Amino acid sequence: MKHKILRRYGMAFTHKLSQGSAPPVVLVDGYAGTGRYPDGTPASAELLIRAAVSAKPSTTYVELVEKEGPYCRQLAELVKEYERGSGRIGWAIVSQGKVEQYLPEILRRAAGKHLFLFLDPCGAGLSFRQVVELHRRTPRGWPRTEVLLNFNGDLGRRVAANAINAERDSVLDDICGGGWWRDAVKKGRLESPDDWEIALQLLVDGYVARLEKAMPGYMVTAVPVKKRYTNQPVFYLIHTTMSGFGLWEISDAIARATREWREEHDLRETGGQASLFAPPDEVVSIGEGKIRVRSNLLGLVGQRSFRLADCSRQVLDGALGVVTGSEVGEIARKMEKAKEIRLQRDKKPERYVVHPM
Repeated sequence: MKHKILRRYGMAFTHKLSQGSAPPVVLVDGYAGTGRYPDGTPASAELLIRAAVSAKPSTTYVELVEKEGPYCRQLAELVKEYERGSGRIGWAIVSQGKVEQYLPEILRRAAGKHLFLFLDPCGAGLSFRQVVELHRRTPRGWPRTEVLLNFNGDLGRRVAANAINAERDSVLDDICGGGWWRDAVKKGRLESPDDWEIALQLLVDGYVARLEKAMPGYMVTAVPVKKRYTNQPVFYLIHTTMSGFGLWEISDAIARATREWREEHDLRETGGQASLFAPPDEVVSIGEGKIRVRSNLLGLVGQRSFRLADCSRQVLDGALGVVTGSEVGEIARKMEKAKEIRLQRDKKPERYVVHPM
């Protein structure tokens, strides 16, 4: 599911921001691994490479960082493969080491360019302070800086269990930007002593809230990722954006990736026989999400005219990552037909302008 979201959003970010005379785009994979799995399936690095080569020449660049030497050699071969296929060179850099070590260099090369970083460490990854500083490279939010990072649930549970009552410093202090997480985890454990789900959710909620407070203007989204959709999250994907279009696109990517992943999961669980029905909780959440979007639109249009993407946060409130962008457009068109709103339509739903009747 992680790679399904990255594939969709990496393409959307690249193609929306590399058009016309806009600044170039830099895509970074900070823990790139081999770039491709042994069975030939693209991993994160190859997904970003594909996004880059699908854009016009000289509009998109890729930075891949990996600490293991053998993996770096595989990444270099992968880049050469795409250079031969695209007939273009000089658009990708492979660096061996830790991404923290290369960040100043990457930021220097990305000066005046849009920047998207995928950060998927096996362990702790960047500190809270480093994530915040990264977003301050362009004070007015242009060119764009966005991050999709792995907040490791297993690490959070394991470290929190050992350090929740300890006086000593913990790696979570760096990740979370202080020791506040101890109270959040204690509260979650009191509410649900038999599992860590509530404790981890409160930990992530606190992290998201503190990121938004430290980065005014940014909208931060947390996506739970599970091995099975009935399990507790293995990790959360944290996404940052200052753009309503960015929030619209990440929500659409999450909604589509979730459905795709669940269909594949159900197919495996039933031994290759496709299920005739979607899981009951998914049907309910999509239906409730659509009702919420309609209610949000009615509430907003009573105040003013607005473009859907410009008000993504309000339009998708309660339905983020559940309802796709095309479904929001369909809801708006039905409301227009019912004479609840007036629509100024565009080719893409996110560009629809909604007016009061």
